[in-house]
Amino acid sequence: MNTADLERVMLPDFVIIGAMKAASTLITECLRQHPEVYMPRGETPYFRDPDYSWSGIETVEDIFAGQPAGRRLGIKSPDYLGEPCCARRIHDDLNEPQLICVLRDPVDRAVSAYYWAMKWGIVPIDPIETGMRALLDSGETGHPVGYAQVIDWGFYGKHLQRYVDLWPSEKILVQLNEDYRADGLSAIREVFDHLGIDRTFEPKALGAVQNAGIYSLERLMFLNRRNKYAVKWSPDRSWVKLGRPTQPFQFAYNAAVVLTDRWLLSRRYGSTKPKISRNLKRRLYGIYAEDIAHASKLLGRDLSSWSMPGKQDRAAQL
Repeated sequence: MNTADLERVMLPDFVIIGAMKAASTLITECLRQHPEVYMPRGETPYFRDPDYSWSGIETVEDIFAGQPAGRRLGIKSPDYLGEPCCARRIHDDLNEPQLICVLRDPVDRAVSAYYWAMKWGIVPIDPIETGMRALLDSGETGHPVGYAQVIDWGFYGKHLQRYVDLWPSEKILVQLNEDYRADGLSAIREVFDHLGIDRTFEPKALGAVQNAGIYSLERLMFLNRRNKYAVKWSPDRSWVKLGRPTQPFQFAYNAAVVLTDRWLLSRRYGSTKPKISRNLKRRLYGIYAEDIAHASKLLGRDLSSWSMPGKQDRAAQL
């Protein structure tokens, strides 16, 4: 290795920005298996608050140290889409990298995000009919982090606009979760084409379940036991960080909780995704209706399927 290689600054040239609970983990795993790509495991939170003020860009450079020239380098954090501060930071610090984003029906995403937030103690453990209504009623004043991650991050049009204002359109790829359900191989090949890598590669991750949700309240209450070692809140509870314990005892304790859930509780309680009432569904779709129209214009794509079930049928009869 020559001196130029040793001194070469290694920074990501593409970023998966979200959306949370939409399929970003699936895309990440498919790219990690591609021989022309390097992505670290897990998420890279550097551009989020408070990480951005805690460290310098060298923390990102360190992730890619030693990677050979010619590989595409990428990072992922589905929070980047929803957090207003991230777009400008990513644009400026990474010199306008390529972006990949995947979206999902915002109401379906909100339901999944609600259960994810319960798992990590971000919102109280309550049945969705009462808990989601309480979250909507209290808004940002009740559980600000929970409201942001469950409700606000589903306003895709609002959040995508920040990126559209900064990036040329050819550098942004936005897909839908439905694309992967309909034809996952074609969808991931669109990502490969966007990055200019071999599109004939077929990742094994396409056939595996990624980041499956847990919907049993009994299991969620038990899993909350690990959060004292895995979740860090700011003193004013304005932000939360999820991580892995570093001390041996803490690691062993967390592993015991997770394994007990996986091998015992999952068999006893299962994990059937609940159906929400028509009234709650109507309220959520009403909240997102205007933003769905905004996102549809930004993408140049029909998003009418993201509406209250039956609404299209009634409109067609008029």
